Amino acid sequence: MHCSGIGIIANRLVMPLKRHIPTHDKVLDFVIHCGSRHAWRSARPVRARSESMPEPAPSQRAVPVPASPQTPHNNNQHGHVRHERARHAVRIYRRNLIMDRLVSMQAFTRVVDVGSFARAAESMDLPKATLTRLIQNLETHLGVKLLHRTTRRISVTNDGAAYYERCVRILADVEEAEQSLTRQNNSPRGTLSVDTTAGLAQLVLVPHLHEFFQAYPDLKLNLTINGKPIDLLQEGVDVVLRVGTPVEESMVARRIGHVQLAFYASPIYLNRFGTPHDLAELAQHKAVNFLSNRTGREMPWPMARGMERSEVLLPSAISTNDADVYMGCALEGHGVARVSRAMAEPYVASGRLVEIMTDWQTEELPISAMYPQNRHLSAKVRVFVNWAADLFSRHPHFGAAQQRLAVAA
Repeated sequence: MHCSGIGIIANRLVMPLKRHIPTHDKVLDFVIHCGSRHAWRSARPVRARSESMPEPAPSQRAVPVPASPQTPHNNNQHGHVRHERARHAVRIYRRNLIMDRLVSMQAFTRVVDVGSFARAAESMDLPKATLTRLIQNLETHLGVKLLHRTTRRISVTNDGAAYYERCVRILADVEEAEQSLTRQNNSPRGTLSVDTTAGLAQLVLVPHLHEFFQAYPDLKLNLTINGKPIDLLQEGVDVVLRVGTPVEESMVARRIGHVQLAFYASPIYLNRFGTPHDLAELAQHKAVNFLSNRTGREMPWPMARGMERSEVLLPSAISTNDADVYMGCALEGHGVARVSRAMAEPYVASGRLVEIMTDWQTEELPISAMYPQNRHLSAKVRVFVNWAADLFSRHPHFGAAQQRLAVAA
C-alpha cells in the first residue's frame, strides 16, 4: 500500500483518533507507551537539567541574561523545540496508525477472498504469524469478531461481512487515488497476474510482449498457463483470457477476439482411411476428441452448410484436454480433428495436415478477457485488457471478423 493514496481516506481513519491523542508535552510518553520507536527517535526531547546533571552550587550558578527581541530566552527556545518535536511525533504516530489500519484491512479482505490464512499470507508476502496478528489486532480494535476459525475452514461473521464490503470500497478508493496519479503519465506499476491458454500465449501474447513492456515499463507480468475454470480471488489472478462462451456470472467478460475452427487430418490418416466429403462418410471415421475443461466430457462438433445443421460426435481412440497433445495426436494420424486455423496454418503449409470437409463450417468461439465484477478495475488490468484487445483485433486469424466489420463500416 503506497502512501500517495492515504489522503483520500485520512479523515475517515484519523478523525476518530484525535480525541485519543494528547497534544501537550506528555505526548512523548504516550508515543513511547504505544511503541512507535520511529516517532520517539524523531521527537526525542532535550533532557531537563535535573535529569542529566546535579544542581550546581550557588556560587557556580550563572546570572540569567535578560531576554531581548533579538535573543530569545533559552527556556522559551527549548520549550518551542520540544513543542515542535511533540507535534512531529503526533504526525508520525497518526500516519503509522493509518498505514497499520490499511494493511490490516488488506489482510482481512485477502483472508476472506482466499479462505485461508496461509494462502493470504503467501499472496501478501507476509509470515503467517504476522498476518494472524494483524487480524487479531483489528478485531481487538473494532471490538467485534470478524472471522469464525476452525481447523478445517474459515467463515465470515455478520459483522465481518459488513466490514468486508466497507474495506473493499476503502481499499479501492486508495488504489484509485494511486492509479489516478500513474494514469497521468500512463504508467501503471506493480505485478499483474494473467492466466490464459498455451495457444493464445504462444501465438499472440508472447511475440508482442516487448511492445507491452516498452509501453508499461513499471509493470511485472505473471503469466500462467491453465485454461481451466479457476477462482480468480483464491488463485490471486487479476485477469484471465479464455476461449469459449463465458458462463461465470460473477465475472465481467469483454470479448476481444474469436477463434476460427476447421476440420483437419494428417496424410498418414487419410492414406489409411480415405478422405470424407459428406456427413455420411464422416460418420465412418475416427476422431481425436477434445475433453471439456468444465464438464470433462467429449465435445461434439456443431456443423453447418447453408441451411443444414448437424452435431457430430465421432468415436475416438484417444481424447484429451490439452491443446498440444490434441494437435500431436492429429499430426500422428490418430483421427480427424477440429483445430483452430491459426494453429493448423504452419502444418498445412508444411504438408503435415490437410483441411477436409471444406464446404462445412463449424462454430467460431469467442475469446474473452474476464475479471471479477465486484472489484474495482485497476489501471494495470485496464491497460492490459485494452492492449490485448487491440492485439487480437489486428491478428489475421483471431481478429479477422472485427477487421471485416470495420472495413464494411
